[in-house]
Amino acid sequence: MRLLYAILYTRDIAGLKSFYRDRFGLGVRYDSPHWVELDTAGCTLALHALPPDAAPAAGHVRPEEVSPSFEVEDLGATVIAARSRGVEFLGDIRTEPFGRIVHLRDPEGNLVSLQQPRQPAREGLGPVLGTVILNCQDMAGTLAFYRDRLGLPVRMESPWWSEFDLRGTALALHPWSARGREVAEHGIRPVVFGFQAHDVRAWAEDLRGRGVK
Repeated sequence: MRLLYAILYTRDIAGLKSFYRDRFGLGVRYDSPHWVELDTAGCTLALHALPPDAAPAAGHVRPEEVSPSFEVEDLGATVIAARSRGVEFLGDIRTEPFGRIVHLRDPEGNLVSLQQPRQPAREGLGPVLGTVILNCQDMAGTLAFYRDRLGLPVRMESPWWSEFDLRGTALALHPWSARGREVAEHGIRPVVFGFQAHDVRAWAEDLRGRGVK
């Protein structure tokens, strides 16, 4: 497996596209009213539109959540193997114009998808989306799920940071923070993603000049 997308579900896809394009400086490589792909290297940061009046419990998608999506070579075989290890999926495999896909939720409640694209994925040329981080209330249980049930190999393991050995963008686990939202740290969100930069100070100053806090 490898991480193919980090999908941000939103009620305001136009506003979020404007932020990442005009303020954050990412190119847009696919644009529609329902799906936007931003030009990131590693896995692709994608925006998925939800109806403006979508209720929080509508279907299996929660507005404003970030969902990791994995590419697999043989989705059917992967699902059979995962089910034999106790993974429960949200329905059966669906066939879509882009390929085949199935969804599940991990022990932390994060929406995860496995997909087998029709065409080989094309990596973007923009900034590297280096890591997708799951902030966990149960580090050991979440590690065991991804390692033993989904079959991801572990690159490193500690109480404060564990990482799986994937090609391209890394998937990491970090303890969830109970501190208030006034604290500017990544541990207060269920799923976050991190970019890599050769000069992060210069990048941050450039973003501040464009109004990014």
